[in-house]
Amino acid sequence: MRTKGGKTRAAFTLVEVVLAILIISGIMTVLLYFYHRSAQVRQAALEETEFLSTSRMLLEQITMELRTARVAEDQFIGLEGSSNSISFVCTSIPQMARWIVSTNESVVLPPATDLKRVSYRLLSGTNVSDRKGIDRAEELLHGAAFTSGTNATEFVNTAETNLTVEAETNFFTTNQLVRMPPLLTERVQFLGFRYWAGTNWTDSWSGMDLPAGVEVTVARDPMPVDAAAEEYPFEFFRRVIYLPNSTHPSNVVQVAQPQEFAL
Repeated sequence: MRTKGGKTRAAFTLVEVVLAILIISGIMTVLLYFYHRSAQVRQAALEETEFLSTSRMLLEQITMELRTARVAEDQFIGLEGSSNSISFVCTSIPQMARWIVSTNESVVLPPATDLKRVSYRLLSGTNVSDRKGIDRAEELLHGAAFTSGTNATEFVNTAETNLTVEAETNFFTTNQLVRMPPLLTERVQFLGFRYWAGTNWTDSWSGMDLPAGVEVTVARDPMPVDAAAEEYPFEFFRRVIYLPNSTHPSNVVQVAQPQEFAL
């Protein structure tokens, strides 16, 4: 560019400015793309880590409870299980509040036992608003209160009956909605159980005896609709849990008798 004094001054042309803008835009696009991809990889790694941690904790909890599973013969409660749900009785530490008996209470609760009924089930609704995940419920098994009658020993469950009636009365008088308890986890979308029947694995179990073992399968992705029941196409974690309190014939260890040799 020439000025009035005859001197020239360097300047950018329109083509050079447009070219510089295009180069800067291209560099920014590439940087934003790699930043977006790194953020996606980081998020996927965090989700995978959280899923692995959740699956490990879920399997450890189910294993710990199934290792102490037993049959409540006095209440006729055993192990009930299907392909995606299980309910059984296991041992636990009684609550501290049930250890203290106060005579000023209107309702005297019976002594607490160390038994509780635990159930796991998979919730996989078809609607978007349906809850999806693993639901866990726990119910303490209260023993009958011991009273001495005139002719014989009587067992009554007045405390449980009064508590049930009081809860139903409060529900109908206050018209309060029943709040659903939170799910144990929403990261596990597949839960499967199989039970060892001695010679083969079965998808269901019912009765007053415990199976020798329970196979537990957890996965992050739900079961596809068009997939077969025994063929899960995605990655999963599986564990076979041995039940020490099982009296199933397949759970008996055969000890070889010592043989005598003639000298």
